[in-house]
Amino acid sequence: MKQLIEIPVKSIKVEIETIENVDVYINEHLKCLFVLADHLEVLRNGRVVLLQTGDIFLVNPGELVGMVGSSKNKILVLTMKLSKSQRELGNFNLNYPLSLTYYQELYEKITKI
Repeated sequence: MKQLIEIPVKSIKVEIETIENVDVYINEHLKCLFVLADHLEVLRNGRVVLLQTGDIFLVNPGELVGMVGSSKNKILVLTMKLSKSQRELGNFNLNYPLSLTYYQELYEKITKI
């Protein structure tokens, strides 16, 4: 039997944004980026990750992040504010975006939601 981990959140905010350029900053909350159209380059902790339409990417609290996109992209941003005790559980170790080729089973579950 698979063990599920529940992570209670204080609040959740969902927005659809066009992200062109975001200067480097320290991310404060857990964010899930879902590219609805076009692309987005995410600089996370010194590494560039290219997100294409349909990709999903997680950004942990405390990570150094910057973004470069275009005026044509649409990004669904799910921001989850965690309690201090939840942040101490650790970060997600995801170096590539979730897609039909990388963590396909998880990708399919998330996109159904």
